[in-house]
Amino acid sequence: MVQDDTVLLSSTYFGPIQWYQKINRYPQVWIEQHEHFVKQTYRNRCLIATADGVLPLTVPVQGRSRAQGGDSKTPMHEMRLSEHGRWREMHLNALTAAYER
Repeated sequence: MVQDDTVLLSSTYFGPIQWYQKINRYPQVWIEQHEHFVKQTYRNRCLIATADGVLPLTVPVQGRSRAQGGDSKTPMHEMRLSEHGRWREMHLNALTAAYER
C-alpha cells in the first residue's frame, strides 16, 4: 500500500523535470520494477536542450521476440540494452556538447 508520503514512479532514462520534482517532494520514492515495457515513453528516450534546439535521444533496447509476445509484453526486468550501433558514444557526445559548460 502506498501512503501519502510515498510516490511510485515508472522507470525512465533521463526523465522529464516533473519526475525529479516528485523525487525531491516525497520522502519515500519507489521505482516500479514489475511493469511491462511500453514503447515511445521516457523508459528509453529523453529530450535534451542544445544550442540548436531540442534533441531527442533514444537508447535501443531488446525485449522478447515477436513470436514470444513482442516488446509490449516484455516485463521491464527482461529488457536489455542493445549493442546495435554507436548510441553510447552519440549520447555522451550530445550530452557533453549540450551541458559541458
